[in-house]
Amino acid sequence: MYKDFMDSNKVGEKKAKGQVYDFIFKQIPNTKRKTLCRQTQKALRIDDLFEKIGMDNIQYIKHIMRMHISKFSNFQIQTIIDHFTENPNMEFIDDSEDEEQEDDQNNVLEVQVNLLNSAKAIASNA
Repeated sequence: MYKDFMDSNKVGEKKAKGQVYDFIFKQIPNTKRKTLCRQTQKALRIDDLFEKIGMDNIQYIKHIMRMHISKFSNFQIQTIIDHFTENPNMEFIDDSEDEEQEDDQNNVLEVQVNLLNSAKAIASNA
């Protein structure tokens, strides 16, 4: 959204973000600026993650709550992005009772478990 402000008002990134925050404050006046900045940063992390791994892969990490994803470090997010970028045609399975799983499918399950464990660890430290 702030990029639209940058283009239309011909201002820099910092000024545009300030204008966006000012606009939001008019809509919800009882919000503190620091809280709004924090919530915006969390939303941007989630948006960045989902944009880069693709909408079709979101369903495979749906078990992780929004709050947990928003607490991921940039490194953790990049690891997830790299995984899905390097394996774009990976087939996923929904039923763990299938007879045999291919290596790629096992890798996805490992990623899900690792993501859940990371999310739980982050949540317990918060």
